Amino acid sequence: MRQNVEKLNELIQELIEFRRLETGNMLPNIRNLQVSDIITNISNSFTELAETRGIRYEIRIPEGIH
Repeated sequence: MRQNVEKLNELIQELIEFRRLETGNMLPNIRNLQVSDIITNISNSFTELAETRGIRYEIRIPEGIH
């Protein structure tokens, strides 16, 4: 339950930030990101769940994808 509350709070905070951007009360923070790193981190969060359920879980990201 605690995780759900924390996730809901994060989503609410994001909505508040979007509203501030829309109203001009906040400037966007634009930056380059390594998309492959983000995808890898997200996929890693499912590895344990897949293993406990006997699911073969694999991700392949081609070299040079950013």
